[in-house]
Amino acid sequence: MRENILGWAFIFLSIISCQSPKADALKQAVLDKEQAAFRILLDKNGSETKKQECLVKNDYPCALKAVDMQNGEFNRIITDLESLKDEGIKEGDQLRNAAVNYYKALKELHLFDLWEIEQQALISQLPQDKMKDAQDELIVLARQKKSLYTKVYEQEGLLSVAMKKFDDANGL
Repeated sequence: MRENILGWAFIFLSIISCQSPKADALKQAVLDKEQAAFRILLDKNGSETKKQECLVKNDYPCALKAVDMQNGEFNRIITDLESLKDEGIKEGDQLRNAAVNYYKALKELHLFDLWEIEQQALISQLPQDKMKDAQDELIVLARQKKSLYTKVYEQEGLLSVAMKKFDDANGL
C-alpha cells in the first residue's frame, strides 16, 4: 500500500516537473489580456459602458471620446501580446499570434462604432426630409458590422484551438 502511494507520488511529481514555467507565464499573460478586455467591454466603469451611457444621452462627442479610449486600451493589449517572449515554448508562437489576431478583430469591431456614432450625429442634425438617406446609410453600416462579428467569432475559435494545442504541447 505504501509503495503504491510512493509510486503515484513519483508519477505526479514527474508530470509536474515536465511543465515549463515559461509556458505557464505565457499562458497567464494571454489570460491576463482576456481579463483586460473584459474590463474594457463589460466592467461598469469600462469604456464600453461609458460609450453606451453617452449614446443614451445622445452625447456623440462623449461617445467618440469613449471610442478613442477603447482604441488606446485595445492597442495596449495588442502591443503587450506582440512583445511576449515565446522562444523555446512549444506552440507559443501560435498562441501569441492567435491572441493578437483575436484582439485585433475585437478592436476592429468595437472601433467600427465610430462610423455608426458619426452617422447618428449626422442624422440628429438633418432636417426631416433628408433623414431617410442617412438612416439607410446606418442600415448599411449595420450590415458591414455583421461581417466584423463573424471575423471575431472565427478568431475566437482559432484562439481556442491554439490554446488547446498549447496546453497539450506543454503539459498544462
